[in-house]
Amino acid sequence: MSQGFMTQGVDLRKCRVAVLVSGRGSNLRALLEATRADDFPATIDLVVSDRESDGCVFAREVDIETCVIKIRATNDKKNFETKLDKLLRSRSIELVCLAGFMPILSPSFVDAWRARILNIHPSLLPKLRGLNTHKRAIEEGHTEHGCSVHIVTEKIDEGEILKQASLTIEAGESPEGLAERVLKLEHELYSQVLDSYARKIITRKIVKSVTSQEQLAELQSLEPLQAEPLPTSMVGRLY
Repeated sequence: MSQGFMTQGVDLRKCRVAVLVSGRGSNLRALLEATRADDFPATIDLVVSDRESDGCVFAREVDIETCVIKIRATNDKKNFETKLDKLLRSRSIELVCLAGFMPILSPSFVDAWRARILNIHPSLLPKLRGLNTHKRAIEEGHTEHGCSVHIVTEKIDEGEILKQASLTIEAGESPEGLAERVLKLEHELYSQVLDSYARKIITRKIVKSVTSQEQLAELQSLEPLQAEPLPTSMVGRLY
């Protein structure tokens, strides 16, 4: 490994990710599997949950640092987010992926992490925002359904859509059956988006770190970092 883009033993060509979960953690598992590839541009360095969950159990089993910060009452939300923000920054987290994380993050928290929180939603946004999307898709007569990865903003499920995956709803399909099929799409889609989004963060980070002609030459040789332009909401907001 080249030492040109190492800082205090950390490879700048990897994006440090925290995954926030509340449930079984199936998308967490899929993201972790993707990061095991040598050329994947991100590492999952932290898992945080608002409750004890299967996702937490799995994270501990595979030796990922795991923290449970419980929201004990409605008025405890601010304390929860203060602890979460402090934890993320103390671990040098650069990107947060919501994966079945149930609490709604406040506008102030989202603004502090602007363009650095992603979410996967089980519908083809802007259709079917909110909950029970599979049941609603069938009841409303949709013929196409799927999932979307978007940047989290103050307005729920309204952030910039990064990528979507779709399927055709089969005649007589149950909400449960549809949910299982969409979940398989989610696993593939989230990993794809994390790959591309992490590369954008890395490109910006490395460009800012260049201090010599030697590093510049090495940067120009790193073909995987020739990423597409940053999303509009991301420009000027990272670091």
